[in-house]
Amino acid sequence: MARARQRSPKVKKVQSNLDSEGAISRNRLEVGDFVSTDQFVCRTPGQLPSGYGCEGRNGRFHGGTIYNDAASGLIWVENQVSLGASETIMGKERFEQWLYDTACVEVKHFHGDNGIFSSEEYRLECSEKKQSQSFSGVGAQHQNSKAERAIQTIMYMARTFLVHLSLHWTDMGADDISLWPFAVKHAVWLYNRVPNFESGLTPMELLTKQKADHRDILRSHVWGCPLYVLEPKLQNGQKLPK
Repeated sequence: MARARQRSPKVKKVQSNLDSEGAISRNRLEVGDFVSTDQFVCRTPGQLPSGYGCEGRNGRFHGGTIYNDAASGLIWVENQVSLGASETIMGKERFEQWLYDTACVEVKHFHGDNGIFSSEEYRLECSEKKQSQSFSGVGAQHQNSKAERAIQTIMYMARTFLVHLSLHWTDMGADDISLWPFAVKHAVWLYNRVPNFESGLTPMELLTKQKADHRDILRSHVWGCPLYVLEPKLQNGQKLPK
């Protein structure tokens, strides 16, 4: 159900050229050397972490920006109320600050589609930080396949969380699709900590260059499942009054 999508019967599959696949980001071996970025739009307004669902429709999340590092495979998502240049730059700064705080790494190059990333305000932001930029050609979104694929992966994961939640805990009123920003954030957190099938390393391990014990994965819960806090009296072996 989560992976269902519309397909055109007239579309033919084309075998990719292995020599040219990933040529743009090839030989970018250090974290931050090449970061693919793209924006996504969600028709269902998403709840804010601080609004408790009481914010107006125009004040909710309507999409976001995704970042994908070529060297580590790390994915970062910034949910946004507006997809304009100002809020996109604020999200970019949060991503760069987290990257520096986590691994003392600075982004050197951004690759994206033409659009908000080619705006004068965004290009000035990159120029002031001495960050180079490259853009996909007109009608050539496949040149930004890293970010496009990252969006598909994360959205499929988030959609799976929401479908699973609606099937199991509908009676609790938790099957609200406006919770998609939280599902997207959890999907990114999970993706960055799951080992790669071929290398056996996680994006966070490649980013920090430290071996993980996967304790955070072992302690994680299924997204959306009910959680309970045990009363202190029960923890101490005492009984609760009737």
